[in-house]
Amino acid sequence: MVMRTGARVTWSVAIAGAILLILSGSLTFRAARAATFETFDVPGGTLTEPQAMNTGQITGFYRAQDGSTEGFLYFPLGGTFDTFQVKSSPVTRAFAINRAGLVTGSFVNARKESSFCFLLNVSGKAIGCGPLGSDGSGGASINRSGVICGSFLDSSTFSTHGFVWDKNNGATEFDAPGATLTEAASINDNGDTTGPWEDANGNIHAYVRASNGAFTEFDVPGAAGTFADAINVAGTVAGFWDDQFGGHHGYVRDALGNITVFDPKGSISLSAEGLGMNKKGVVTGSWFDSVEKEHGFVRQPGGKITSFDVPGAADTTAEAIDDNGDITGSFADANGTHGFIRSP
Repeated sequence: MVMRTGARVTWSVAIAGAILLILSGSLTFRAARAATFETFDVPGGTLTEPQAMNTGQITGFYRAQDGSTEGFLYFPLGGTFDTFQVKSSPVTRAFAINRAGLVTGSFVNARKESSFCFLLNVSGKAIGCGPLGSDGSGGASINRSGVICGSFLDSSTFSTHGFVWDKNNGATEFDAPGATLTEAASINDNGDTTGPWEDANGNIHAYVRASNGAFTEFDVPGAAGTFADAINVAGTVAGFWDDQFGGHHGYVRDALGNITVFDPKGSISLSAEGLGMNKKGVVTGSWFDSVEKEHGFVRQPGGKITSFDVPGAADTTAEAIDDNGDITGSFADANGTHGFIRSP
């Protein structure tokens, strides 16, 4: 079921700044380009949680008045929404969208037994996309060609495995070498996949699986655990690593295997929601301060980190960034959880 409605955009604000320029031996002040925020709620919803975006659409899920969880597409330019349920599911969650507007995620079957992967096309028709016979699956990422990656459960071994799926070949299942658990978190336009895997001792590592099936496994040096969240077409991976006390810290790994770690100023831990990254290698995510307030951040490829909050928010959670540098996510205030767009 697909329904289009008008948007409820609550307000837009600008964060102003100034930079000091030295021109011809004199001091001149010039206004910096301001970042702007737009906030939105799915009409009739009691909670709005964006998860992914392309350069013209945002997808995610929201809680409807009847208590069900449904997927949505938001079109910022026109200020309209499409909402959808897969097979009348009581729980539909959209997690990823590609440039063409194809959406993937998971839905719970009507008996509320398990969740399964879906692909929603631009006409609003949904089909299943996980491994046949699995006991549960979910789509995590979709590339330009419509190839999906995700994870599925095999109840006979009580283990989670990764998969890639396309409409011509169906699902290809895989595990990182030596893994007792494998999750697929992100796929790039080359068909390369990344995610975390767990060994027999319960230690978490990261991998890159090339489109030909070859694996490269890696860890952040000194980390208690390494998680991979996103991979772009250049082969750069972004994710987080755990210290011995359970705190989360960020890293980026280039295609040659060079790893750079980072933390936003004031952070005691990054959010376990994970990181988003665009094709230029710009990374976004969230972090917690010493009083456990959550803030968003954006990290440039050169290492500059800018933190931000939606004005008036108690917490700000950044989820995804598009190739123009626009960021989407959710924020909480006294009235609930809402969506936002931050434009640079």
